[in-house]
Formats: sequence, C-alpha cells, structure tokens
Amino acid sequence: MPGVYATSRIKTDSRDVIIAASEFDKGQAYAYDLDNEFQRIPVWEQGGGTMSIVQIPGTNDFLATQHFIPTFAAEEAFVVKASWNGSEYSISKVAQTPFLHRFDLIPFDENTDHFVGTTITTEKDSIEDWSRPGHIQVGTYNRKTNQFENLKNIGNPIHKNHGYKSFHELGYSLITGVEGVYKLTYPTTSTDWQLEKLFDEEVSDIYPLDVNGDGLDEYFIIQGFHGPVLRLMDNQFNELFKKQDPTPFGHAGWGGVVEGQPVFVFGHRDGKKDLSVFTFENQNGLVVHEELIESGAGPSNLFGYTKNDQFYVASANRENDQFIVYELDKGEN
Repeated sequence: MPGVYATSRIKTDSRDVIIAASEFDKGQAYAYDLDNEFQRIPVWEQGGGTMSIVQIPGTNDFLATQHFIPTFAAEEAFVVKASWNGSEYSISKVAQTPFLHRFDLIPFDENTDHFVGTTITTEKDSIEDWSRPGHIQVGTYNRKTNQFENLKNIGNPIHKNHGYKSFHELGYSLITGVEGVYKLTYPTTSTDWQLEKLFDEEVSDIYPLDVNGDGLDEYFIIQGFHGPVLRLMDNQFNELFKKQDPTPFGHAGWGGVVEGQPVFVFGHRDGKKDLSVFTFENQNGLVVHEELIESGAGPSNLFGYTKNDQFYVASANRENDQFIVYELDKGEN
C-alpha cells in the first residue's frame, strides 16, 4: 500500500479487523478481517493523510484523521467517521482539525465519549519550522450528532507535540513533546481534566511496560524528535537501559505481556530500518535481549496482539510501502 502509515485493531464481539491507512494524498485505507483469513475490505480509496485511527468504543465504527499530508502539510486536516453497516463502510466528516496528529476517545456514557486531541503545531512556514507549539485539546464526542463538543485547550503549549499513549482503565494518558512528558487525567463526576508534568527532557514517543514485575510501569522513550535514541527508564525516569546503536527516525513501538512475559516491539524508519523485539531477564539485575524481526522494514506504526493463542505484530512498514502482519514463534516471545 503506497504510503501506509497508520494501523489499528477494531475488535468487538461480532467483528475483529485491522485497519491500515496511507498518509499519501488521496491514499487508501483497508480493513483486514482476522476471522476470515485477512480478507481485505476497502474503507476508502481516495482519502489519505491518515495519522490516527481510533475505535468508537464498543462499536465496529471508528474515527480517523485525513489530509495530514507529508511532510506536516496539515492546515486542512480533518477527522472522518467510518461506519460499518455489515457489508461495507460509509464515510462522513466529523470536524476540521488543523494539525491534529494524535487523538483518542474515552468512554463516558451511551452517547458520549471524552475526546483528547494533540496538535503537533498551529502553523508552519516550512517543513523545518517548529517555532510554533501545538496544544492538548479536550472535550467530548457526541455519537448522535457525530460532532466534537466543548473543545478547549488545556495546559501550556507543547512544541513538537508528538507522542501519545492512553490508559483508559487507569483513567489517564501520557503526552510527549519538547517540554517533556505529561500525564493527563480524565474528568470524573466530581473532578475536571488534570495535567501533570512527569519528566522535563524532550521525548518524541513513550511506551510504558512493567519489565521487571514490580507492579510499576517502566518507560521506553524515543528521544530527539523522530529521534535516534531509545532508552528504558524506571518509574521515576531514571535510566535503566540505552540502546547503543542509534535508531534514526525512531517512530514505532508497542509494549505488552505475551505468555506472562513482558515484550517490547520497536522499529525505526531510517538507517537500517530495523524492526525488533525486546525481552527481559531479571534474575541478577535487568538484562535486555533484542532479536531482529526484519531489517529494512521501516515501520511508522505497529502493535502486538494475540489471537487463538498466537502472538502477532501488525506493522505499517512505511519505508517500503507494505502492511505486514508478522507471526512470531513462541520462542521469540
């Protein structure tokens, strides 16, 4: 798929698919049916500019960005809804969202989801112009009207506002940029949105994972914007591990538990463009093992998942225009 960039799993009791979408102008998006030998179903043929794909919680529908065109030509970006009717998708526009790079929906009630959006900037004079910061936007998504409502910016602006990781079950998300790592706590019936700074070094992306079984998340972080540095930090952001080889254009990661063991999958888009899996030993201090999945993959986004007791990695290999699902041997987990 030319320009394949974004991917996400849309899973309900009735349907289980992976969506892959292109960032190219007028690019494609497809759904791959995990219950029907990866049958490919068109989502759109003339969309493109897709940075994020987010399931509307509990449904077979999703929201996605469009017209966020490389490289960061996103003044005209917007969000669309893809609705599944049982045989095909229909597309409707939700809102104009300039420079919206990542966003999320957090379940609230039957008709409403909390909305979090992160804009990477507000305006650019050139590809290399990062003088203007982006914002964290919060509000709601009304499922009945298919609109965002009550949107507002929260906290101070963030330059190169790029990384996002949510923990719906714990009630917060992590957001990263030049100014550091922020924890955004969702509102409750008695509290409003809350924003707390956790770390004050520049971070491009963050991937939490409890690697030592102490019940606290450690953090894999990419440093430098689309950076060449991969580090593992403890819960207080003290360094535990740093990958010695540079990881230019570091951009894709996922952490999870496979057969009871922590696993981290990571890829970078320049240099060797490696896609690798990391596992851990803790008997006599932390030991990190790295095993190459594929060199030259160059992934932009990826995630791991288990189906029918088998572990897979779904990877949008942007640098070779391929969407690939890797089946990893149990010995690699």
